[in-house]
Amino acid sequence: MTKFANKRAITGALLAGGRGRRMGTDKALLPFAGGATLAEGVLAVLAAVCDEVLVVARPGQRDGTAWPQGVRAVTDRAEFPVCALSGIHAALEAAAHPWVLVMAADLPFPSAALATGLIDIALERGEPTLVVPEVGGVVHPLVGVYHRSLAREIARRIGNGELRVQALARECGHLVPEPTVRGWDPELAGLINVNTPDELAGARARLAGKAGS
Repeated sequence: MTKFANKRAITGALLAGGRGRRMGTDKALLPFAGGATLAEGVLAVLAAVCDEVLVVARPGQRDGTAWPQGVRAVTDRAEFPVCALSGIHAALEAAAHPWVLVMAADLPFPSAALATGLIDIALERGEPTLVVPEVGGVVHPLVGVYHRSLAREIARRIGNGELRVQALARECGHLVPEPTVRGWDPELAGLINVNTPDELAGARARLAGKAGS
């Protein structure tokens, strides 16, 4: 994959294991911008800012040949339920670096500036935690930076049936306030995700509007 001068010594992880029930299909493989899939758009950002890139899939979802060269595929633990926490856990256990930038596969407008800002805060803080945006009182843990020392705590939560990644973020994380987030991504487009056909259509309309402006 293309080399970039601003890569950080950090692992980037695409969470691609969701079942896409509300969308009715695998969201990661949906075409979006310029013929690229949603997943390919996110992978391009991860490759731009991270020294290593992983894709996390659920067991049996697909093999590594579906992903670009240089991207390593890993899977959730078979005994864990399919959820965002299990995907984050798999990424932390597989990462070559202590810090992992996690991004969901259903982000139509992934932001390298947002990703870099979160990474830099994590590296500057230098303590085992996680760094995620908080906008309008809502945390966005699927665009965040996690320290791999959290793997044990995540496994404990999964074992206890505590599957809400938002709770993990609020209880263990450093929440980046909205003004700081907007400094990197003024329209907060990098936090938009698509779960339904209507949301995907809205994202495509937004993309077409930007192209026509």
